[in-house]
Amino acid sequence: MSATLLETARNNRVIALQTLKARRAKLEANNNVFCLSSMRVDRIVHPMFKSCRMDLMEDRIAA
Repeated sequence: MSATLLETARNNRVIALQTLKARRAKLEANNNVFCLSSMRVDRIVHPMFKSCRMDLMEDRIAA
């Protein structure tokens, strides 16, 4: 169970870093400043992360 939670946390971190790098590269081309607080606000509007609880629920449904 803890391995699943660690895998979900790691996957979420990887997704966050990839998104941040892509947005930073896009905004640097426009000479705009980007910070994590704006990423958090955008994440509320467009959630991209899978919660550990949802991951466990999907595993139970699949079983």
